[in-house]
Amino acid sequence: MRKAIERLNKTSITQKQIEHQTEVSREKLQSEIDELREKNLTYEETFLRVKREREQLIKEIENKKSIINSIHLKLKPFLGKISTNIENDLNEFEIQWKSLHLKCNSLEQKLIERDTGTLQITQKLEEQVLGFKHDLDQKHKIFLTQREQLLQRHQNDIQNLTLQLQVK
Repeated sequence: MRKAIERLNKTSITQKQIEHQTEVSREKLQSEIDELREKNLTYEETFLRVKREREQLIKEIENKKSIINSIHLKLKPFLGKISTNIENDLNEFEIQWKSLHLKCNSLEQKLIERDTGTLQITQKLEEQVLGFKHDLDQKHKIFLTQREQLLQRHQNDIQNLTLQLQVK
C-alpha cells in the first residue's frame, strides 16, 4: 500500500509537472498564435496597400498612355503623317523643330542686319535734318538781323522825312 501511495504521489507529481509543462506550452503556443495573427494582420495591411498602389499605378499608366496618344495625334499636323512608333515621330518632330529653329535664327540675323542698315540710314537722315535745321536757324537769324536793320533804317528815314516836313 505504501508502494501504491508512493506511486500515486510520483504519478501526481509527474501529472502536475505534465500539467505545468502543458500550461507553459499552451501559453507559448498562444503567444506564437498572437504573434502570427499580428504578422498576418500586418501582411494583410501591406497587401491591401500594395494592391491600392498597384491600382493607382495602373490608372497613372493609363492616363500617361492617353496623354502620349494625344500628343502622338497632335504631331500629325506637324509631320504630315504619323507612324505606329511615337518615338520615331518624336525624333522626326525634333528634326523639324531644329530646322525651324535654324531658320528662325537666320531670319532673326537678317532682321538684325536690316535693322542695323535702317539705323545707319536713320542716323544719316538725322544728321542731315540737324544740318538743315542749323542752316535754317542761321538764315533765320540773318533774316531777323536784316529785318531789324531794315526796320531801323525805315524808322530813321521816316524820322528824317518827318523832320524835313516840319522844317519846311
